[in-house]
Amino acid sequence: MAAPWQKTRMLLLSIAPFLCVKEFVVSVSPINGKSMCPTLNPDTLRHDQRDWVLLDKLAVQRERISHGDVVTFTAPHDPELTLVKRVIALEGDVVHTRPPPSLKYEYPEKNLKFTPPPRFVKIPKGHCWVESDESYRGIDSNVFGPIPIALIEARVKYIVWPIERMGEVPKRFSLSKVDYSF
Repeated sequence: MAAPWQKTRMLLLSIAPFLCVKEFVVSVSPINGKSMCPTLNPDTLRHDQRDWVLLDKLAVQRERISHGDVVTFTAPHDPELTLVKRVIALEGDVVHTRPPPSLKYEYPEKNLKFTPPPRFVKIPKGHCWVESDESYRGIDSNVFGPIPIALIEARVKYIVWPIERMGEVPKRFSLSKVDYSF
């Protein structure tokens, strides 16, 4: 009969690889909100059903983020908040920004106010421009400007639930919105 510490050791050794895969390779996560509609959570009438997606974390570590990818990232104004948006532009590209929303984005509890970016923004080195698929819903680079690539956590690769929506998340980007440097 194995000693209790040996059972604990075996349990920890068997769980460790799964935790490493979840932290550094891939994980599955629900998507909240409607800012990425119709790509994610397209049924806006059903609040009880959310898309679940496969997050590819290796793509970020290998610097394989490109125009049109849907990504998760730490919100630049709140390190406890994770957002999901589409990469519209990468360093060197020039973006034609959306008109500022009628709402003012302010976070008095964090002493933050956002100034809308100028009409045209050249994306600086090490940054990208992210936007919601659903214009004017949620906050994105049109509110907080370009984000550091280092804030990106994962690329949203596949929808895994609900089963009828299972499949690869499509890449899209607008040729009329960006002067691409590639």
